[in-house]
Amino acid sequence: MATTLAQILVRLDQVLQLNAVPGTKVFSDRVDAESRDEVPCLNTVVHNGSTEPFSDDWDLYKQPVELRISVRGDQPTLLAELQHEAVHRPITADATLKTLAVSVRAEDPAWERVEGDLTAVIKSTRYLFTYLIPRNTL
Repeated sequence: MATTLAQILVRLDQVLQLNAVPGTKVFSDRVDAESRDEVPCLNTVVHNGSTEPFSDDWDLYKQPVELRISVRGDQPTLLAELQHEAVHRPITADATLKTLAVSVRAEDPAWERVEGDLTAVIKSTRYLFTYLIPRNTL
């Protein structure tokens, strides 16, 4: 059986594929910069999380996953917001994700302008997945 984090990432990818604005490419853990032909795109990146004891047999995991929304065009801020709006509710309301995690919260939006291209922008939002798992599993 896959770890809880692996199950969350697989389902998150499915949710993004199903709900992204048509024509949007979806990547996971992509490290290379997107080319002009690959934008608009969404990319999920896992960041360092934390674990703390919850009880004798359970641990509480807090796992941030960054959603990077890359767009290019006139009014790129608006384009990024439209992309985010299309996937935010499905992420936070998905029944499978709500089964895997006790909480899914968006936090810390950040904006990045692509150097030398005022029509390109990247909006990043971290989603914090909080979940409980037995101490002897992942």
